[in-house]
Amino acid sequence: MDNAARKIATKPYIVCAFHTPDYAPIAAGLAESLDRFGLEYHVSEVKPAGTWEANTRLKANFIAECLSKFPDRDILYLDADARLRKPPVIFDTITTDIAIRLFRVNKRGRTWLRPSANTIYFRNTATTRKLVDDWARRSTAAEDYEVDEDTLCSAIDAAVDLTITALPVAYSKVFDADGAEPIIEQLQVSRTKSRLLRRKRRSTHLGLAAAVAAVMGLACLWFYRSL
Repeated sequence: MDNAARKIATKPYIVCAFHTPDYAPIAAGLAESLDRFGLEYHVSEVKPAGTWEANTRLKANFIAECLSKFPDRDILYLDADARLRKPPVIFDTITTDIAIRLFRVNKRGRTWLRPSANTIYFRNTATTRKLVDDWARRSTAAEDYEVDEDTLCSAIDAAVDLTITALPVAYSKVFDADGAEPIIEQLQVSRTKSRLLRRKRRSTHLGLAAAVAAVMGLACLWFYRSL
């Protein structure tokens, strides 16, 4: 399913998503929810990479292709099992390189921020493209058990001059989580998929908190208030 440029462009961005063949009916549900709000989108089917983890690591290359395919547009990436529930007005005014949901991880007495890769806004800037290219390289070289968020985490940690907006919970709301009414709801169909291994968390991921604090400034404080 490829629905590129199917409506008159009225937004600075185009919504992009990809799916493997088994997710086609799920991706159709995303397209229906975008149609209800008149948003332009590009939804593409890709060849499976072999495992669920490897399929998630296709994301960075797909986004890099979208940034090239639509050079005059920003990219709002959504997972195929996302659903738009209300107008996503925040994306009309994003001025940072990316906008992403950050969630707090507490483990063994330590706390750090980790990016969620299911809803990400990419302004089509040189800094953004550099980040995504690095993310793609890290995804290609990743260990079998690593997923998209693992490689994104390390790419953000290594980024220079990257600016970030922290998205409110409502823009990446898991369907069964408590909290605000969703603007973008995540159905998390992947819960039914088998995992190659339990995902390992390496100590290098702790560096993300420092990197985010350096580029976010007051936005980081706003993020904590939104939790």
